[in-house]
Amino acid sequence: MTQAEATEVARFKNQAVEQYTTGAFADFFAEDADVKVGHDLLKKELFDELVGVPFGIMRGTFRPGNVNPVTKRLGAYVSLECMIADAETLAKRKVDMSDKPFDAESLVVINDGSTGIYRDFVKYLMGKGFITLPSPIVESGPSGSCSYDLRPDEWEDIHFGEGFADENGFVHYTVNVKLICPRGIRISDGYSNEYTKDGKTRYIA
Repeated sequence: MTQAEATEVARFKNQAVEQYTTGAFADFFAEDADVKVGHDLLKKELFDELVGVPFGIMRGTFRPGNVNPVTKRLGAYVSLECMIADAETLAKRKVDMSDKPFDAESLVVINDGSTGIYRDFVKYLMGKGFITLPSPIVESGPSGSCSYDLRPDEWEDIHFGEGFADENGFVHYTVNVKLICPRGIRISDGYSNEYTKDGKTRYIA
C-alpha cells in the first residue's frame, strides 16, 4: 500500500467514525434502515397496562411452568404474541396512550399460567376445535382442578398447530390465531388462598 493509499484509507475511516458518533440516531436511521421485528415482553406492572386497551392475539406458545404447591403437579404457561390495536380503534375506545409503555400497533408478549388468561386461552382453543380436552369437562375450580388448566400433553388431541414432546414428555405447542380482545384484560386482586398470599389474576376482558 502506497503512502497515498494509506492516507486515503485513514481519511475514509475518520469520516466514518465521525459520522457515526456525532450523527443523531433518528437522522441516521431515518429512511433506509432495516427494522428487526420482535415482541416486547410485558412483565409485572407493565402487564396491567393492558386493562381496557384493545389488542389482538396472533400466536400462543405453551411451555413448562411451575409445580402447583398443592397438587404437586407440573403446570404450564402460555406466551401470547399480541399486537396493540391501531390508533383509530384506540381513539374510539377513548384509550389514553400518553403514559402507556407501548404505542398503537406495538408488538408485545404476555406470559400467563394462572386460572385467568391461561384458562381463557385453552377454552378458546377448545371452542375453535383446535384441541380436544378429556371428558367430562370441568369448567371451574381451584388451580389444577379445571379442565382448562391441563398441559398440552394432558389434552386428548391436538388438531391444529404444531409442537414437539421434550425429554420429560411435555408437549411444547404453538398455534397461530386471530383473537381480538376489544376490552383488553381485567384484573382480580386482593385475595389470598392456599396457592398465594397476595393474589392477582388477569383475564381476557
